[in-house]
Amino acid sequence: MPTNSPRSVDFYRNLPSRASFAEATDTSTHVDLPGDWWIIVADIAGSTKAIESGSYKAVNTVGVACIAAVSNIDRSVDLPFVFGGDGATFAVPDEFQVPAAAALRASQRLSREGFGLPLRVGMVQVRDLNVGGFRTRVGKLQLSSHVTQPVFSGRGWEEAERRIKNPDR
Repeated sequence: MPTNSPRSVDFYRNLPSRASFAEATDTSTHVDLPGDWWIIVADIAGSTKAIESGSYKAVNTVGVACIAAVSNIDRSVDLPFVFGGDGATFAVPDEFQVPAAAALRASQRLSREGFGLPLRVGMVQVRDLNVGGFRTRVGKLQLSSHVTQPVFSGRGWEEAERRIKNPDR
């Protein structure tokens, strides 16, 4: 690889930020994730019942623990993620696939042993989604001088979630 080529791990960091919500949600400004990246979905199975039974804090704690586990793999790399309340969805470069799996296994153990909640985790490579015609795109909203938020688009995100939550369908 030539030395002036951007590294795949820097893809999200180098993605231009949009100043307004309207600009960031304009999907024509979004770009495709690199094919070597992975979509990761972490989700508490049965979270609605757990919340109804009063375990709202535990459910949120596990979701945040997943984000911390993956984000702390390498704090120098920006990773797009969305908190879902009962879990999170991430995009990570190929180099992070193995450490992210290990970090999320630890989150599964915390969820099970600390809170009695079953945490389901799965990964789908973007390349595999592309082959099936499912695009995974991302934009970035600049919330403040130091904070950005990803904006996901394309059917690949939903397809990854479907494959992970319902692998038999």
